Amino acid sequence: MNASFVAQSDEYPSIYKIRFDKPSELSSLFQFVILKDTPCCKVHEELVKYVTTIIEPVGWTAIWRTSRESFDSILSFDFVVEVLDVSRSALEATVVIRKLLSPSLHDIPEEEVNASVKLIEEQCVRTVPLIELYVISEGDENEQFLQTAVVIEHIRFFWKCIWRPWDDFNDNRNEPFIEDRFTVRFNLYCDIQEKAVVQSSVNRINRLLEEAWKIRKRLDEINIQVAKDDTSSKESNELLDENLMYETFRLKFKLEEIERVVKLFEDPFSRVIASSLLSSSVKAIQNERDKNGIIHMLAKSYDCSTLNEVISCAKKLGKIENKMFFHHSLSDALSEAANGDVIWIMPGVYENDLSLWIDVDVTIHGISRSSDDVILTASEDIGDVFLHCCSSNIELSNLTLRTSADTQCMVMVHNGLTKLNTCILDGTSCTKNVLITLSRAKVAIDNCEINSKEATNGINIRPGGDVTINGDHPDIVCDDCNQLDI
Repeated sequence: MNASFVAQSDEYPSIYKIRFDKPSELSSLFQFVILKDTPCCKVHEELVKYVTTIIEPVGWTAIWRTSRESFDSILSFDFVVEVLDVSRSALEATVVIRKLLSPSLHDIPEEEVNASVKLIEEQCVRTVPLIELYVISEGDENEQFLQTAVVIEHIRFFWKCIWRPWDDFNDNRNEPFIEDRFTVRFNLYCDIQEKAVVQSSVNRINRLLEEAWKIRKRLDEINIQVAKDDTSSKESNELLDENLMYETFRLKFKLEEIERVVKLFEDPFSRVIASSLLSSSVKAIQNERDKNGIIHMLAKSYDCSTLNEVISCAKKLGKIENKMFFHHSLSDALSEAANGDVIWIMPGVYENDLSLWIDVDVTIHGISRSSDDVILTASEDIGDVFLHCCSSNIELSNLTLRTSADTQCMVMVHNGLTKLNTCILDGTSCTKNVLITLSRAKVAIDNCEINSKEATNGINIRPGGDVTINGDHPDIVCDDCNQLDI
């Protein structure tokens, strides 16, 4: 563990090097001593309890290796600090800065030099995470603080190798952590240490977790911002809350996607298969993609008649030379699509359990004579928004979008241009808005039916948004329509 800590120069004091040579003992410590039957929502509380019963609360020195979260700088600093107190309610310590170890002052950007010098000269007191502290052994002849170093290493191991950004953020917070999550993750850690997991899979896991932690950080920032803005004016607060709400939906959806993929890698039986399928699928698509883009096919089932119809359509549209990939869900097709690709959907009703996010420039086209032959429906658990459009040039054509779920909005256009051609947007009494266009977003509607008679609102245009409607539109109702160009 902290045996991997590398000193930047010979001037560094010695630290306690802690190694976990017997994984079984480490596993038993968490299972039978620290966590036992603790639910996910109580894990932090139990870790604090464990730390405070063993750690020396004051009198030891450490190297504080800063992070961007704990120290507002693009650089990583190493300070010698003296611990004044260990928190009884959080995994933190109050320290006073004694010395800068690295980087040297001449390597620090000019704008940060004064701040760094001030920290040292004024012996500033800071509250820092325990996992960023490495206990100094130099001068500790009786090893009085060895156990403190061991305890911190247990916590560092847990947060870096076991805990995930979604563990206290989802619906399973009351499940026993050991039984539900610890065991598979600890086994994954052991497999990685024993080189039983291919490096490409390790890299993929690390990248996914890095992205997930960034998402979690942003979600925490949003929660703090919302709490602070509770005292602002009602009008400005509503606009702010709306933008933050939709950003929150997008981030939560992405976090859930990452969680599903990471769980595949955590399970030893699905790990090899998942790694092979994910890498081969992405590699194949990247290798086959050319300047004409790729056609992603979606059908309820694939047979000879389906393929003949696809070939006929490709000939008519001059895309017979394009590479094709076949999918069974729209979310899968969207996850593998890139700018310039086309998604063709064969006739049928396609139910979606998760909100759909279009974040690349694609055309989604229903392969049928009528738009009501290709129907995308939302399940009861779809959430507040059925379809999010978040790219510079998106086109939906010959489709029907329908939901009976309790949604705030069927289609939300966040930015860029979204074109709706010969589509049906079928709202119900459970739909508050059929279409919302946010600021800086544009929508071009051509020969579409927007059935909003049962919905609260039809088209809702936010300040700065723009909607253009062509063709007949007897069923369109507009809310906040002063910018509507008809």
